Amino acid sequence: MTLNLDKTSWETVRFGDVIANINDYFDPTRDGALPYVAGPHIDTGIIEPRFGSTDDDDFPPTFKRKFQPGDVLLHSRGIEKVAYVDRIGVTGEKLFVLRSLDTTRLLPEFIPFLLIADPTKRYLKANFSGSVNKFLNWRPLAAFEFAVAPLPQQRRIADLLWATERHRRAISAEMATLPGLRRASMARGPRVASVRVDAVAEIRNGQTFPKRYQGLPEGDYPFFKVSDLNRPGNERWLVVAENWVPETTVGELRANLAEPGDVITVRVGAALRAERRRMVRSACLVDDNQLIIHPTGIESAYLWAQLSEVELSASRNDGVVPSINQTIVGSVEIPDFTRAEQIRLADQYLAIFDVEDALRTELNSVCSLTRAIVEEVFG
Repeated sequence: MTLNLDKTSWETVRFGDVIANINDYFDPTRDGALPYVAGPHIDTGIIEPRFGSTDDDDFPPTFKRKFQPGDVLLHSRGIEKVAYVDRIGVTGEKLFVLRSLDTTRLLPEFIPFLLIADPTKRYLKANFSGSVNKFLNWRPLAAFEFAVAPLPQQRRIADLLWATERHRRAISAEMATLPGLRRASMARGPRVASVRVDAVAEIRNGQTFPKRYQGLPEGDYPFFKVSDLNRPGNERWLVVAENWVPETTVGELRANLAEPGDVITVRVGAALRAERRRMVRSACLVDDNQLIIHPTGIESAYLWAQLSEVELSASRNDGVVPSINQTIVGSVEIPDFTRAEQIRLADQYLAIFDVEDALRTELNSVCSLTRAIVEEVFG
């Protein structure tokens, strides 16, 4: 896209000449309880922060820097973290509190987008101080030069950017409701009869995968490792694999192939906590850090949906490496419905994922639009 901007009337300014680094201090006896923002409250690329409260047990006592509505927070040790705040609050010494010195010259709403622009980030990274724990000082930030549009043009650009930001927030809020809808759709409850997983499925470990067989980009069967569960395209079904094996390797390994409809889950390691379950679409192998759950008396998609809503890691064996086993998974009880009802519930569960996919596509488009506008304005 292009905004066809005429930048001939834009003024080149120094950051410190139009933006102040605020050092107002928080006094709990005077200010009472206020929201606060720490570094973990700011997600990279998201200018909407989360907030804690200064009367929480988690509030760091060293946080003394006070901000006002319309201020912008910039993390001095992680310049990808930028936040626009809409309330009075408190932050720590590692975050700059930035404020327009003259709102008739620079709109506060413009500042967060300036800070996420690639030219700004390149300049700031080039001016870090320190050797190991690098950080940004105010002096190089204040010296940064950029072009600023006349106020009417600023306002039109800011209105456009904030329209995309509001749309992003609306999509994100809608997506945040979907996990709860998925859980509710599985009809768990004390009045529903249940059945153990090992009564309706066979459970076994995956297959060892020696190094000498790894690395083939094609073959007769995909070999899925734990990392493949995170691969784009494998959100529900295992489809995209980095490793493949020929039929001869299957014979040499005496491998027992996972079959279409089998459910896969991690059985060992830190990845347990991600609680990812996947379904097998075509015959494949999976490594021995995973369990294969083969449905024998239950609809595959229904079994996958129910297990996706169970925190298997809560029953893990804690040792040197956390793990679950066939017994733990087999003892899980899930609602026992007729096949017709299982199909209906699974279809309902999958439909919510389809909605999530559509929203994620729209979200990516909105974020791309924002980046394109920012690039044209500040590039």
